Amino acid sequence: MSHLLKKNKKILIFFRYLIFFLLIVTFCGVLINYQGNKITFLIYGVLINFILYLSFKKNSSFFEFFFGILLWLGFWFKFSITTSKSFNSTIAETNPILSNLAIINQYSDVLNIISVSIALMTLTFHLIKKYRFSKIKDEKSLFFLEYILKNHRFKFLFIFITCFLIIILLNLHFEIAALGIDYKYFFIEKLFKILLFFVLPLTIVLVADTYIKIYNSKTSTIFITILFFFFISISINSRALIINVLPILLIYLNYNKEVKKSLIVIGTIIILFITSITYVSGNRSSDFSINWDIKNFLFNKILTLSVERWVGISGMINVEYSKGKNFKRFKESLTEKSTKFNFYERNFYYSQNNEDKNFMNSDTFFSITSSNSKYNHVYIPGFMAFFYYSGSPILLCVLSILLVIFMIFCEKVCTYYINSKMFVSLFSMILVWRIIHLGLFPINSFIYFLILLFLPIMIYFIDKYLFLYVKK
Repeated sequence: MSHLLKKNKKILIFFRYLIFFLLIVTFCGVLINYQGNKITFLIYGVLINFILYLSFKKNSSFFEFFFGILLWLGFWFKFSITTSKSFNSTIAETNPILSNLAIINQYSDVLNIISVSIALMTLTFHLIKKYRFSKIKDEKSLFFLEYILKNHRFKFLFIFITCFLIIILLNLHFEIAALGIDYKYFFIEKLFKILLFFVLPLTIVLVADTYIKIYNSKTSTIFITILFFFFISISINSRALIINVLPILLIYLNYNKEVKKSLIVIGTIIILFITSITYVSGNRSSDFSINWDIKNFLFNKILTLSVERWVGISGMINVEYSKGKNFKRFKESLTEKSTKFNFYERNFYYSQNNEDKNFMNSDTFFSITSSNSKYNHVYIPGFMAFFYYSGSPILLCVLSILLVIFMIFCEKVCTYYINSKMFVSLFSMILVWRIIHLGLFPINSFIYFLILLFLPIMIYFIDKYLFLYVKK
């Protein structure tokens, strides 16, 4: 990924020193308080941080970059921050009883399993990622999109922005595709989620990237693109704006060589992120007041999200130290249907066996979680914990390897049909983000993966036939 930043050396140097600083601080912080097997910990830490290092190598792909960062955040950063404060601290989003079992075990079992899985995924990356599809030289450009932006720029942009605002306003008013809320019209909800999570963001960056190539209007186009993503985040009730615009920022840093403009764009993203997180937090909380304490807000909201909400180690702890692991349970999870008390919460975060200490039935769960707020908080296992429902390390490793192959294949397909770095970057981020959060409603995830995979193919052929129509 660093090949995108090689022309902007100051930004690249900043990223490298920042990463080096984070690695040293987290390693030292955990080593001071770590009371478990230090060899197990060091192997685990080296493997996780090695993946992060490889993500910034010159020949790394987009999905490898995002996957490495999110793995590091979910499996190392979250774990190390918690254990550096106190080895006996409960890691966020783990069941206290299961977390205590992990502490008694000194995390040895769960760290060993994660280390083996990550080592095999890393090996798979570097064995097969050099494979190349044959290149199409003349047909990869989106000729119709270029034609319409060159010849009918203002009319097209007016229609595009109008359609965007209509979708956003409809979703804001009816809360059709809002995170943490169940919409009663299933088909409409899925349609809007596909639009707002996949189709609309990818279409926006494709138009933006094509516009930049034609008119060389880098900074202003990126500002407008980020603003589009800000409105999407507000609309879907998301607090992950910085993550969503990271693929755009990477490409912009490659386009723009002026450090001052780059810092202005980064500053704008931070301001919009704070604004969006304030709005969404107020929208989700029934007792949220606009007269919030700025210090309390920053530490309890932003810092909590930046440390505790990453998916990875928590799910593996809950699954590893749960008694419910078996092949039958894994097969049952594949057909899970939408419910407020999801499969992972019922069987791994809690237990349905009344002899277990973490037993909780549905009535008790709903009595505890019910509130005046219509927004739900759900626990997410993550792809590795989901693959480990069976209790088989072999199945976990095989599925993890297949997952890496799938990611490589998806990015190759996208690159093959769409000649836009910004599009491929965002495509890979959406793919990786969905994979990291895999485990809830697998059938829905499978459908989303298919839609995402076929989207660049559909865009290419639609553009091709529209251009042929215009030529006639």
